[in-house]
Amino acid sequence: VVQFHVIGLWKGDADAVYERGLLEWAIKKREEGQLRFIGFTGHNDPDAHIDMINRGFEWDTCQFPINLADYNTPGKSFEKAVLPLCKEKNIGVIAMKTNGYGRDWYKDYATPVEGLRYAMSQNVDTVASGMTSIPIMEENVAATLNFKPFSKKELAEYRSRLDDYPEKLEHYRTEPFDPPDRVL
Repeated sequence: VVQFHVIGLWKGDADAVYERGLLEWAIKKREEGQLRFIGFTGHNDPDAHIDMINRGFEWDTCQFPINLADYNTPGKSFEKAVLPLCKEKNIGVIAMKTNGYGRDWYKDYATPVEGLRYAMSQNVDTVASGMTSIPIMEENVAATLNFKPFSKKELAEYRSRLDDYPEKLEHYRTEPFDPPDRVL
């Protein structure tokens, strides 16, 4: 898998991928057998993901945050806006940041295991979970092996934990900014 990373961080990311030969490069590498799947990732701007998808290329993967904070984000949530579009277009979904990027604030609302379980309970194809130690890896493996999807009642209770959304829980969610000339 090759993924164009952090789409939406800079204004014009989608233009760069579609208009500056990046997509053609990836297609050529796929045709040469050097890679099989082409996708993109992003942390901060669901609209950039929607733009990438709606421009017409048949993406294989799309990676974005699926977590309690994203679901409750005022405005636009990846889970609410991008996940259904990916499913409609048959794009494989890779969930990330299931525990709010490991920030201390998250422990006030959910455990890392609950975050993994929540993401796996959504209509995703896989979950990328950051691990910084063997004990965390073992905890993630146990959560996966013992996985049971949230019931509707559990899902409603879990999501309600952030009904009063505190400001800026997702530190990685920023407005796209103008890139330096050397970037695009």
